Amino acid sequence: MVTLVTTIAAYLTTICLELFEQLTYSPVENDRLFGDLELATMLKTKCPSVLGGAAFGALAFAATAHATIVETINTPNPGISGLTGPYATVSITAVNANTADIVFTSLTANGVTFLMGDGGTADLNVNGFYTLGTVTETGPATGGFTAPTYIGNTPGQVDGFGKFSLSLNSFDGYHDAANFVSFEITNTTGLWTSDAAVLTDNANGANAAVHAFACTAPCTVAEGPITTGFAANGGTNNTEVPEPTTLALLGMALAGTGLVRRRGRTVQACQSAWG
Repeated sequence: MVTLVTTIAAYLTTICLELFEQLTYSPVENDRLFGDLELATMLKTKCPSVLGGAAFGALAFAATAHATIVETINTPNPGISGLTGPYATVSITAVNANTADIVFTSLTANGVTFLMGDGGTADLNVNGFYTLGTVTETGPATGGFTAPTYIGNTPGQVDGFGKFSLSLNSFDGYHDAANFVSFEITNTTGLWTSDAAVLTDNANGANAAVHAFACTAPCTVAEGPITTGFAANGGTNNTEVPEPTTLALLGMALAGTGLVRRRGRTVQACQSAWG
């Protein structure tokens, strides 16, 4: 579409330049060429406006078509909460009201890289029904990693960040992790009138998430990951973590169970001894 608009602008430019060239003749010659001196004068005065409008329209359309918003994924679940983010970004480009380009990019913070992989590699809550296009994953160029492979889309719960309508899975685990995940989504309802309209928050207040493998940069398969976990672009994580008091009570309960069992065995032994 952008190419078409640019082509039209170029065509109008050519016509106007030809008119300018013809209008360099005398008024009599202009009258002969155009049949109307007034029309020739109008073309000469209006052509600059046509050129300017066409050029501005082409540029404005191109800017609109290629505008991109970037969401930062910086809210961790307990698995990676001990490591400072941001962990990844996702860029959303509404090519038109029915098509959007998506790119997830892993980040490095404080010497730790957060590669994406395994179940829930890259997750979105898309506004409306969609069709998923080809998924392309790119992994680290060094470190002994295997080229990552997309294996399927299973919408649903992503850790404690709620349900997502798009959840991509990659083959295997850390040694098949990715730096970049890109794909196109389409719809037939024309909902995506802007980049911001492509996604919508889920019930937890998030619309993008990743499954991250944290590794010391530069990451290697031999060294392995520090830890793994999920992160989202905000929202609430409902992963339940036992509080210290709960753990203490659980420990006391287990100890009490052991004491009761030992006491039971002692009573049985005494009863046997006394007949």
